[in-house]
Amino acid sequence: MTLATAKCTRCAANIEVDETKDAGICQYCGTEFVTEKVIVDNIPQHITIIGKDAFRGNNCIEKVIIPISVKRIDEYAFCSCEKLKTIDFSHALSIAAIGGLAFAFCKNLEEIDLPDTVSSIGGHAFDNCMNLKNVSVVVQH
Repeated sequence: MTLATAKCTRCAANIEVDETKDAGICQYCGTEFVTEKVIVDNIPQHITIIGKDAFRGNNCIEKVIIPISVKRIDEYAFCSCEKLKTIDFSHALSIAAIGGLAFAFCKNLEEIDLPDTVSSIGGHAFDNCMNLKNVSVVVQH
């Protein structure tokens, strides 16, 4: 059994989630949740940096929505998030830098559309993303 730390969407308690199971129940409030549908879409708007190792090895995350406030994603921030399929940069109009190995070993990533505000990508940022077929730069209006 592999456990990951998560936050209950109902009571906000920190809970341990069994990554090998598709669903679970919060031991504090009884809320049911689906582990394979975890989306990091509630990164607060005041966050400007997604720090080093912030979500490293979290195998529950399938989608990340980067908010407009984020200017930088540090080293290893999402490294080894093996279930991560989608990174939505469509709101990330201020992001300038992606650190080394930030998304390395995210083996289910298939495509990334980076905003043209990104001026620096660290070494091996997308290393060993075995299913990554396309990385493109999208011009912001």
